[in-house]
Amino acid sequence: MFVIILPLFSQEDEVEIIKRPPLKYEASDLKDPFEDALPKPDKPVKPITGPVGPAAATLPAMEVQGLVWGGSMPQAIIDGQVLKVGDTIKNVEILEINKDGIKVLYNSKLYKLSPPSSAPGSTSNR
Repeated sequence: MFVIILPLFSQEDEVEIIKRPPLKYEASDLKDPFEDALPKPDKPVKPITGPVGPAAATLPAMEVQGLVWGGSMPQAIIDGQVLKVGDTIKNVEILEINKDGIKVLYNSKLYKLSPPSSAPGSTSNR
C-alpha cells in the first residue's frame, strides 16, 4: 500500500482571502447575544491612587520581641503575645515569619516588620 501526500497549495497558487462584513444583530423583539451584559458606567471610572479614608491609616505601633523560624510552625512574639502565621493582632494579619522579619497585611497593604535587634533595649524598625 502506498500513500501519497500532496500539498494543498503550492507556492505559485494564489490564496483567496474572504472578507466578511461585520455581524449586526437585527432581531427587534429579542436580546442581542453579542451585546455586553454589564451595565455601562455614566462616567469613566478612575482607579484609586494612594490611600483614602480609613485605609489611609498607618500601621499600628507594634514591638517585635522575638522570632522562632525554620521549623514547621514559625512564631513571633509581638507586644508580649506569641503569634503564628494566620493570627491577627491590632487588625494586622501575619502572613509570613522568617529570619528576615515578619510580613503582615493591614488595610489591604503589605508591610514588613524587622526582626528584633540583638542590642538590649532597642526597638524594632518598620
